[in-house]
Amino acid sequence: MYGLDVCPSNSADRQSLQFSVNKIIYKFFGATAKDLCGQIIEYFGIHSIDSSIDIIVKKIITHVKH
Repeated sequence: MYGLDVCPSNSADRQSLQFSVNKIIYKFFGATAKDLCGQIIEYFGIHSIDSSIDIIVKKIITHVKH
């Protein structure tokens, strides 16, 4: 995830990264269904790629303003 906040990325790039994260969750937790994967993500507080990038960008903007 390092550098994604400053590099331009389109929706296809972000979807590809999210797919990779989901596959890791499927394999690591042995999830067999999409809804189970969603529950695991919610339970452990794993952010989506889009929200992770948005959080990092907001932190950078806040830091630069101060």
